Amino acid sequence: MIAESQSDICSRAEKNINCYKKIMIKYIFIVLLLAFILTCKKKDANAPTVNPINFRGIISTDNNGNIIYNNDSTDWKINDIWSATEAGLFPTNKPICNNPPNYQVTGYPNPCNGYITINYRQPQQALLEYRIVDRYYNVLIANDSLKYVNNQSVNYMMDLSKYKGSDTIRMYYKIITNTCECRGHGDIVVK
Repeated sequence: MIAESQSDICSRAEKNINCYKKIMIKYIFIVLLLAFILTCKKKDANAPTVNPINFRGIISTDNNGNIIYNNDSTDWKINDIWSATEAGLFPTNKPICNNPPNYQVTGYPNPCNGYITINYRQPQQALLEYRIVDRYYNVLIANDSLKYVNNQSVNYMMDLSKYKGSDTIRMYYKIITNTCECRGHGDIVVK
């Protein structure tokens, strides 16, 4: 009988240990779940909502930069008025040029198969800065302080192949002189 009661005691102890393990697993799960819930980022009610870019079309160009069709008259200009979100893509901003020189920025071919050539022409020395973003203003590619001399035309080939098949993307650019800047954008489709 003594052997049986020791056996019963061991059996009850094993059951208690197993029960204890199950209870601890439940508590650990609850603690982890609460920690996850409490650390989730809450949306700040005062934070501004950023509306996605509403792409209206592109200026379609061939491999030489010739325009095939233009269904977005705002693309590849140098006189954009930007929202705070758009201006905030760049670290600094100067006053807008009132009488900008004849700068020109174009992208071709558009749509492209992964590589687009950005052609930049300027009548006087200036800096070119750009950001390529998705429709939610997430910066995909950024470049600052590309300095060019007077009357220079530069072709800059850009690899966009990792954005193939994605939504339309946008290139925001600034041409910066000593006293002011010109702003523009161009929409790009990567097939």
